[in-house]
Amino acid sequence: MNGIEEREVAEIAKFTPVELKEYEDSLKTYRDLKNSLDTAEEKGRVEGRAEEKLDIARKMKSKGFTAADILEMTGLSEDEIKAL
Repeated sequence: MNGIEEREVAEIAKFTPVELKEYEDSLKTYRDLKNSLDTAEEKGRVEGRAEEKLDIARKMKSKGFTAADILEMTGLSEDEIKAL
């Protein structure tokens, strides 16, 4: 039942209109915060992967790999590789 047990549904059904409004507001706040945290976590993963690509590219460049090889292996642009 979408994460809500039957007894919880029964309890919610007993709420006064004011309690129901407060409950719905608290759910909205919770969902907004959770979405914000999930988005921040995903952004952190993306940034981490990008930094890892740059680290790998730096190592490849220091070992004498060509820009074409670095581009192929990391997916970085030529400009990103030149900036290393």
